[in-house]
Amino acid sequence: MSLPLLHAGRTNPGLSAALDLRFALDKSLTAYRGPTPSFSRASTGSYFDGSGVLRYANVNTILYSEQLENAYWFKSGLSISADSTVAPDGKTTADKVVENASSGIKYGTIAGGFSVVSGTTYTFSAYAKDYGRYFGFATNSTAFPNAIGAVFNLTNGTISNIQANTTASIQSVGNGWYRCIITGTANASATTNINFGISNDLNQIYPSYSGNGSSGYFLWGFQMETGSTVGTYCPTTSSANSAPRFDHTFNGTSWVSRGLLVEEQRTNVVLNSANFTSGWTTANVAMATSSGTSPDGTNTAVKLYPTASTTQTRIYRSSTQSCISVFAKAAEKGFVYFYDLTGVGVCWFNLSTGAIGTNGTSLSASIVNCGNGWFRCSLAASSGSFSFFQIGVSDADGSTSSTASGTNGILIWGAQEEAGSFATSYIPTTSASATRSADVCQITGTDFSGFWNASEGSFAVEYDRIFTPSSSAKWIMQIDDGTNSERIGFVYEPSAAPVGDQMFVIDGGSLQARVGSGSFVSATPGKFASCYKLNDFAATLNGSAVNTDTSGTLPTVNKIDIGRSQPDSNYLNGHIARLRYYAIRLPNRLLIAKSQ
Repeated sequence: MSLPLLHAGRTNPGLSAALDLRFALDKSLTAYRGPTPSFSRASTGSYFDGSGVLRYANVNTILYSEQLENAYWFKSGLSISADSTVAPDGKTTADKVVENASSGIKYGTIAGGFSVVSGTTYTFSAYAKDYGRYFGFATNSTAFPNAIGAVFNLTNGTISNIQANTTASIQSVGNGWYRCIITGTANASATTNINFGISNDLNQIYPSYSGNGSSGYFLWGFQMETGSTVGTYCPTTSSANSAPRFDHTFNGTSWVSRGLLVEEQRTNVVLNSANFTSGWTTANVAMATSSGTSPDGTNTAVKLYPTASTTQTRIYRSSTQSCISVFAKAAEKGFVYFYDLTGVGVCWFNLSTGAIGTNGTSLSASIVNCGNGWFRCSLAASSGSFSFFQIGVSDADGSTSSTASGTNGILIWGAQEEAGSFATSYIPTTSASATRSADVCQITGTDFSGFWNASEGSFAVEYDRIFTPSSSAKWIMQIDDGTNSERIGFVYEPSAAPVGDQMFVIDGGSLQARVGSGSFVSATPGKFASCYKLNDFAATLNGSAVNTDTSGTLPTVNKIDIGRSQPDSNYLNGHIARLRYYAIRLPNRLLIAKSQ
């Protein structure tokens, strides 16, 4: 089965919604109706899959993945005709690669190459379509044993001349296109390269021959990623790009699809975040590594147990951040606690019931059920930062004491310290801190203008947020022109009336309308429906009575940002389950129906 493209789509103008993005149901960016949004994130990010395993989104590190004419790619013995045919995503962005009418090898490669790490497995892929020649695809022999590669027959979807130490596969993706895939493990840390060759011989990746000046193939969508499996294709230009995350949460009995996870940028400053034997000071405790299956499915959980029957059975490290978190699981003991030695606060978590226990003042605590007995426990200071990050094992709520009995204790994994008033998705680290870049999902250009009605329209959006702010607004989405002067915003507003989830309209830099209908608890789904028309604005939340505003003009806009406000980079920090847009002003009764 071929994996979804990051920006493929389809339209169906005969249906009532001009745009329908079913992120939770389809677990894909591909639009059910209307244009598919683009997506970018310059780093990996974690999420829970449908089976409850913590996964990490793949990252494409090959740049200019669809622009072979760019100087990033070195070419010899061939020519590139950019944007010559329709690519697998339905857009005319695939390049035609044609051999020169001369003798010699015909190939392309990345100018300057890239670095690989010994012992790491890499998967390379590209989409190719027949134009009279075979597709040769291989790395250099530097850093890979004898090079990894193969020749792909684009007329019948078969593979030949598979090199030693290579795993090769081919996937038909329709309209004559194939995704060609090679995988291998580096045997040295060095600079190497990936190459594409035009071949007239199924037994040679880069044969030397006299070209006819007209044969070759179509090529599009290069990708390089770590791991032995090919992931969702992520288009790139001048920087790496990662796949969107379709996240799930555990409801106590099963995993529920929540849709597209959209978060702001955060940094985890805890080094070796899953290894508590480095960088932590112990007090009356010991640790045993590889003591159980962690949330990511590996045997990397750490057993934390007291070595003496006393108080302050803990590990700790200095901290400079305002939010701390760890995954914890009850074993023989059932309580974990966080404690800041300078007195900022202390909080206990019951790992048997999933309840927050005694909690200090000026602290915001959270415990999230991650399945298989695991909970993610987090604590945020309302002001300032913690001076220490302490993780303790105890026998009861409100007590820092624990009775030693062999290796009886709790399991811990995945520590995180970040700046913020709530914990975001887990960011794994090794020898250095790591940053998860912000998620950017939007529809722009002719994709946007093709469905947008500047005179009137209606939205129905299903979403949740990780945390409900008390001081600053958090955006659900925004339609604007790249500035704050022309926009329609959908936000949770904690201070400007009507407080709660609302839609506001700004035209010419002036507020025209603001309509809302209450709010809902964070981490639970909500449904918001609204409409806009000259002197006619309305909104409803979760089927409540419609609130209206009967005065206001409309802005001039050219894009939609999903899960954020682009001009001021304000993020939802939550999930978009579904987003529908209707190019008419729906009557109030239908707004209520869409929000139920």
